[in-house]
Amino acid sequence: MKILALADVHGNENALYKASDWIRKHRPDAVVLAGDITHFGPEAWAERFVRALVDQDVTVLGVPGNCDPPEVSSAIERGGGISLHEKRVKVGSVVFAGVGGSNPTPFPTLYSRGEEELRTAVEGLLKDVDVFVSHAPPWGKNDVAHRVGGHTGSKELARLLEEWRPKVVVTGHIHEARGVQEEDGIVYINPGKAGAGNGGWVEVEHGEKARAVLL
Repeated sequence: MKILALADVHGNENALYKASDWIRKHRPDAVVLAGDITHFGPEAWAERFVRALVDQDVTVLGVPGNCDPPEVSSAIERGGGISLHEKRVKVGSVVFAGVGGSNPTPFPTLYSRGEEELRTAVEGLLKDVDVFVSHAPPWGKNDVAHRVGGHTGSKELARLLEEWRPKVVVTGHIHEARGVQEEDGIVYINPGKAGAGNGGWVEVEHGEKARAVLL
């Protein structure tokens, strides 16, 4: 399966134009949205954004971010997409799961969650998952924030992912931590801020090694 990975749209219309161009050129099977589709709402904007992608004959899967109202999960579905928030979904042979929101940040946002809450939300989802989508990165993986001066990811997510070992982990949240890392057979990708024209490309099939690159 070929996947266009996007994160941190933050309500920027230019992200739709860029994503549409990539869809025309590369013809992905799916688009994954790793949160912060809106910039503090409204949820209707997320619905419209997802609908515009779905109308290009591509499957869209996503989670809300910490700058989205939690209701963005439902807006994804109303736009014709698939919400992965605290769910497992199989598309073709590929199993997806995801979680929205983020671990606490130094500044107030709409959807932050404690480590224990994140652990509870994700536990039980990860068995035999190929692609895990989370707005918040796991600790140590594409999570260094300049403002903080160090790692900002979730330690509970890191622990669970190391235990259950999905093939690909798609995250966002930390705009400047755009990158691809591979460790112990798990590929971690933060495609960067889609609102600034960034994206990523993932190729994965059930039972096979995954590949990811930045666009």
